[in-house]
Amino acid sequence: MAAKKRRIEKHLQAELKRRQQEQQSATFPPFLRYEHPKEYFNIDRPRDWKLYNLEAPPDAVCFALSDDVAIYFVAITGVSNSDDEQRKELALRTLFESEKATNIRRDSTIRHFAMRADAESSEFGECVLWKVLAFDLMLNIVARIPASEEHLWMPVIERMLVSLRIDRDVHQKFLTLVHAVLPKITHLLEVGETPQLDGTVLKTQRFQINLSNPFAQYKSSPNQLDRIVTELVKTLDSVEDETLDVQLWEHAQAKVIPMIKPDVILHTEQTKTDNLFATPWLADLVLCYAIELKRGFRMIRCSDLDIWNLNSEDLHAAAMENLNQKGAMEFMMMPNSQGKIGVGILRTDDSLGSSYILRKDLYAKLSPHFGPTILAALPGRDSLVVFRADADRDTICNAVREDYLKSSYQISDRLFAITPDGIVFG
Repeated sequence: MAAKKRRIEKHLQAELKRRQQEQQSATFPPFLRYEHPKEYFNIDRPRDWKLYNLEAPPDAVCFALSDDVAIYFVAITGVSNSDDEQRKELALRTLFESEKATNIRRDSTIRHFAMRADAESSEFGECVLWKVLAFDLMLNIVARIPASEEHLWMPVIERMLVSLRIDRDVHQKFLTLVHAVLPKITHLLEVGETPQLDGTVLKTQRFQINLSNPFAQYKSSPNQLDRIVTELVKTLDSVEDETLDVQLWEHAQAKVIPMIKPDVILHTEQTKTDNLFATPWLADLVLCYAIELKRGFRMIRCSDLDIWNLNSEDLHAAAMENLNQKGAMEFMMMPNSQGKIGVGILRTDDSLGSSYILRKDLYAKLSPHFGPTILAALPGRDSLVVFRADADRDTICNAVREDYLKSSYQISDRLFAITPDGIVFG
């Protein structure tokens, strides 16, 4: 009888240990740092949870393990904030009550002023809500977890929120740069035109100004704002002057190059107005075309083909010829743990690294080093990275995803395969 009791106790202890290990592994997965594209906030997220950038509400993001386990972040800017915590609590409590939330309480585990509540959502079912106030921003957070799995996933959610950081000082610095640039570019605008700010891009009727690089310079050298703005305007003036020289196809032909873009670029309001010319490439990627200027690019629009009396086949042929004649490709090769070449990074000085995946001599250049099948990544416009086919795909995919999220000109976080017959998804 005693022996049977000991066996039962031993079995129960083993089962308890197994469940604790299962919960431990589920509760503490590897985390990656995520920064919102508009720098509204940054947070640690589970590496294996998928990231979704939602169209509505604007700038909303979701991290999801499955259809049942997910957390949503919706940022609202321009909020009038108070330093009085009692007023903050009253304001958030009123908002929660209007949403019929219950069990409203402060959440002091979050660095910023935050309140938490429970709610029954018609869309999500039972969920946990947070509202976080910082500077001029309010962050609405919704976590959806089945009640039966709350003990597994709520620690993950809480671990994420402990790492939440909202640094609106960065946003204010960016607006300082924008307000310094605007008076200096009035001569480049149409009469009565007001440029529109979309993320880090200042959009006008004739061109777009990506302020990512000037802003990086400003953050590192805040006392050099006047010099940074002056250099930016000089660049814009030179691009504007040079653009006048390519109104004829005879002048533009030798400067046309292909550029790979995500097809979402064709659906932005600015692109719809501009009628950007593009042809299908792979799945959700398209080939666009640009005129390569001394300092920058001028994208080709459908109206340009009409002016040049040119068809798409001739445009593509000219662009590919120019790309193939750019000279020998140079890769920085890095060995793997077996001493073989494991990674190659294309070195270029023309910010067109991704376009080189279209080169007809690429496979012949790389196959002696990487074997018959070569994996490649195009996280951004200026990047082409290649890998051996036998490399650890999880490690590669995570690295590519990080580079993709950091890129100012994102292309894809997927892997491609370079074959003798062309490019396919890897």
